[in-house]
Amino acid sequence: MSTGEAAARLGCGEDWLARQARAGLVPHVKFGRSRRFTQAHLIEIVASREQVASDPWVRSDRSEARRRRIGDR
Repeated sequence: MSTGEAAARLGCGEDWLARQARAGLVPHVKFGRSRRFTQAHLIEIVASREQVASDPWVRSDRSEARRRRIGDR
């Protein structure tokens, strides 16, 4: 599928997807001057952008360090 079709399926801008592909940050196939995306490429793009929600009850290392600094005052 074309960049425009892939962008529509991903729910992102065509320009953003084209820039990411040019930079080699997303999987694609280049035919001449055009870039093509397969369903497998789109699945890989979504998977690479997935973020795991953090548990709000677990303190991060950063918050622990800040708490120690504030406590040292």
